[in-house]
Amino acid sequence: MQNESLKKLLVVTAGAVLIFWLLKPKGENDKGGPFSKDKKNDGFIRKPILDEGSLQHEDLKMAYDTLCVYIDACNAKESPAFLEDLKADIFENEGLDIYTDANGKLAVRDADGSDILKY
Repeated sequence: MQNESLKKLLVVTAGAVLIFWLLKPKGENDKGGPFSKDKKNDGFIRKPILDEGSLQHEDLKMAYDTLCVYIDACNAKESPAFLEDLKADIFENEGLDIYTDANGKLAVRDADGSDILKY
């Protein structure tokens, strides 16, 4: 009888641990369980945050608005061809070029090639 009680206790404990592991909230550095999303590869790009003083400069404000439009298109999972067309339209209409620098970060430069905004 004592062996049966011990077996039941082990099964219930193992089940509770398994359920807790599957349903526990995931932290920043936690690899998570089998149903967790990989936060690095979900494709979502956060918009940069600039203070009001920075947005007083017309060039920086235009670069910020342009970058936000491009980020919105990326987050909407637009096709690479659409993104290239968007970048070409922005360059044609606004004279701003959106590119990815050597570190993989988004940046905006003017028609002369000088960087205005790096994100």
